[in-house]
Amino acid sequence: MVVREALGTVSPSRVLELGTGAGRLSPVVQEGVQEYAALDITPEFLVRVPLRPGVESLRVAANVYYLPFVDRAFPAVVMVRVLGFLSDPRAALQEIGRVMRPGGLLVVSYNPHPSVATLVDDLKVALSRGPGEGMTSMTFSRQSTVPVRPSSFPAWSVTRVEFRRIVESAGLIWTVDRPTGWEEYPWLRYLPADCFRSLSHAASGAGGFPTRFALVRRPDDSTGQEPEWAGILACPACRAPLETPTQRGGDAIPCTRCQRSWPRRGGVLDARWYGANGPNSAVTHR
Repeated sequence: MVVREALGTVSPSRVLELGTGAGRLSPVVQEGVQEYAALDITPEFLVRVPLRPGVESLRVAANVYYLPFVDRAFPAVVMVRVLGFLSDPRAALQEIGRVMRPGGLLVVSYNPHPSVATLVDDLKVALSRGPGEGMTSMTFSRQSTVPVRPSSFPAWSVTRVEFRRIVESAGLIWTVDRPTGWEEYPWLRYLPADCFRSLSHAASGAGGFPTRFALVRRPDDSTGQEPEWAGILACPACRAPLETPTQRGGDAIPCTRCQRSWPRRGGVLDARWYGANGPNSAVTHR
C-alpha cells in the first residue's frame, strides 16, 4: 500500500526495483509504468520475478554498490527490505542517487531501533542464551547502529535520526517516512489493509513501529536529460554505455572500453561487479 501510494504521487513511466528477491512486490511496482528494471544479487531469484505484459523489462543481477546503469536513468527507485543488510548504506544510497533523475523519488524501507520488533528480538535472544551468558540489547542501546540478533545474515538496525543523517550525507533529501510493520504479525493480519494505511498516516511521527518507509529525493538541478530505454545500461566496472538487450537478446553484452563481457542467461543479465579487488566470477574477458 505504501509503495503504490508513493509511486502514485509521481506516476513514473520507468522504475528500478532493487532487491526484488523472487518478485513479491514486483507486480505492484510495475503498475502504470512503461519500463521496468528488476535487480537482485541472486540470478536464481530474478528468473522468478513476474513481468507485466506490455512493459519493457530488464532482469539484471548486480551489486547495489556498482549499478550497471548510466547516470540519471530512473525517475523512481524502490528498495524494500534491503537497507538493513548493507554494510555501507551511505555508499549504496550515493550510487542509487547517481542513477536517479534529478528530482527523482526513492522509496526505501528500513527497520529502526528502538521498536516493537527490536524488543521482540531482544526477548528471543534473552530466552535462548545460556546460563551466565550476557547480551546486548538492541532496543535500549545508545548506539546509532546496532547488529540485528537473531539473524541468519549480517544485518544492522539504525535509529531514525541516523537514517536521516545517512540519507543527507549521501547527497539526497529525506522528505517524509511512514511507519508500518504491524501487518507482519499473525495476530493482526485479519485487519483490513485500509486500517494499516490510516494508522501509517495518522501516526507518521510516532516511534515504535517495526518498519518505516521513507520517501527520499535527489536534488533537482534541472540539468541533463533522462536517457532513452535503449541507452540505460552501463558497464558496472568502467561505466561505459552498453547495448540494452531485447527480451530475446544474445548471450552476452560486451564492453568496448574495458573489454569485459557480461553474460546473459535465462533472460537475466549477469552484471555483478565487486570492485577491482573483489570476486569477478560472473565476468569474462575477451
